Amino acid sequence: MILPLTADIRYLHQLAWRPAQFAHPLWLAAAGLKTGNYCYGRSHELDAALNVVLNSLRNFPQQSLPALLTQQQQYQMVEPPRLLARCLALGLVYLQCDDYLRLRQYRQALAPLFDESDIQQLMGMGYRGYLPARLSPQQLPIVASRLGQSLAHHVRRDCIVWRAMCISLPPLPRSLFISRALSLAVDHWLTRLERLL
Repeated sequence: MILPLTADIRYLHQLAWRPAQFAHPLWLAAAGLKTGNYCYGRSHELDAALNVVLNSLRNFPQQSLPALLTQQQQYQMVEPPRLLARCLALGLVYLQCDDYLRLRQYRQALAPLFDESDIQQLMGMGYRGYLPARLSPQQLPIVASRLGQSLAHHVRRDCIVWRAMCISLPPLPRSLFISRALSLAVDHWLTRLERLL
């Protein structure tokens, strides 16, 4: 039986076999490329070599890609801006500070990735953050995004879809260690965010 080639499967294979097309500039720099001079598609030889180097750097793929995505994997498949928004959201949930979602200066700092509906959905997730705001509005998007990416990577590091999509995010400098209980909570939060955002 021949399975249909869905848009999600096509995108997953593109992320896996043509990572240079989707790579965050820091991945390109890690591969030794000056990012200002590179444009995917201009040189097929360079693209092919860069695809090999990027997959080697990220040690991907280690297993065959699925021919059919589960419902959970379908929720996970998003374009780079939404993936970054999910990482930011996960970082915000972890930081447990209501002010980051309620105060105007923080909401404005989140505006490039979140619209009002996204913020309302995050507030409606039901968590109550009682910790004080320790980050400035300028620091919040960067810190929360990196924290969320690290947390997501910790719980999804064996997920083929996550591993494929990570090429659009900056490379992680080191792995994050979290307790088993926190890992389960992060997995729960991320699963909810994948359905919401």
